Amino acid sequence: MAYAIVFVKTAEGTNVFSTGLDRIGFKHDPYYNFVFDIDKDKRYMFAIDQSMTSTGICLATENLSFVFVATVAIATNDQVLRDKYLEDVIEFCRGMLEGVSLRFRTLEDVPPSKYSRVNILLPTLKGYIDRGLETIPAVRALGRDYKFCILPGTWKSTIYDKSDKRDGAFNNKREIARDLVKKYPAIQPYFEELVKQTGHDYDGMDAFGMTLHTRLKRFTPEWNLVNSAGKYQLGRFNVLFRYFDDSEEDDIKEKLIIPLAPWIACDLLESRVWNDNASIFANLVMAANSNKVVVMECTNNKQILAALIEFDLTFDRASKLFVVVGKNTAKLNLLSESRVQGLVEQGFCVKTYYRE
Repeated sequence: MAYAIVFVKTAEGTNVFSTGLDRIGFKHDPYYNFVFDIDKDKRYMFAIDQSMTSTGICLATENLSFVFVATVAIATNDQVLRDKYLEDVIEFCRGMLEGVSLRFRTLEDVPPSKYSRVNILLPTLKGYIDRGLETIPAVRALGRDYKFCILPGTWKSTIYDKSDKRDGAFNNKREIARDLVKKYPAIQPYFEELVKQTGHDYDGMDAFGMTLHTRLKRFTPEWNLVNSAGKYQLGRFNVLFRYFDDSEEDDIKEKLIIPLAPWIACDLLESRVWNDNASIFANLVMAANSNKVVVMECTNNKQILAALIEFDLTFDRASKLFVVVGKNTAKLNLLSESRVQGLVEQGFCVKTYYRE
């Protein structure tokens, strides 16, 4: 049977304990040793660091007023129990997420085998967990752009304390966990318990780190989605751009939103925040790759300067620059010629790209 080393933070305080996974419940029942009430009126961040033998789980409210972190391990050579382990993890998550509203779901991605020694089972493991989570209504209700898969090196770079010079610390799970404690001191007792009990399995801390990374890097403080990359897809996409000055504030709705109204009705129109850590072309490809019509506003000098060069525009200090991106392929024609022409008639310029 899987056992869990758990950290829980609530308004009443923090608690660290170890118990069988089946003894943790989210409904009041005499069977459970530990029961936690999940406030269904709040929205939660959810991440899993999946493993065949030691899986990390994190569920936290948007402001970290409630944090549940667990390292769930199986310590047996019994093949029947080992085969049931992942099923137990999925069913545990099902009970935890019943009736819950999620902001996002994050899984750890499999590193490319070209650059690392990847166990042949890891892609299968990720697929199993992903499919299992999709049977849970709270996860299934999330839009595609709110289901993240991130590489270990990506989220660790957000957590790693570069000011503390330590040889090999970036690839040392214990040292990364120590850096997590610096960012969130309340989890210190949990770190100490993991050191005492396992000495090496810090998967719960990893899941917590993935949660923090996703919150900090994939969303703005106001929870607007930052433009981010999925797997790039080949094909043609259109980019339209136009300045709106202050006197045209009302025209944004008439000249931009109304022509795109059919995509609003189909939930295919999305507003994204420009990713300052990527080039303008990468931003355009990432937006097109969302398989939606994406609207982005250039809000700072770096973004505007890049747009001026890419689109051969003249700088207009008093105006706002809006960029609209959408695929135009045989399989997915979001910005067709007629739709583009309608926006051109509203003063937009158009540029067509083809990513090979």
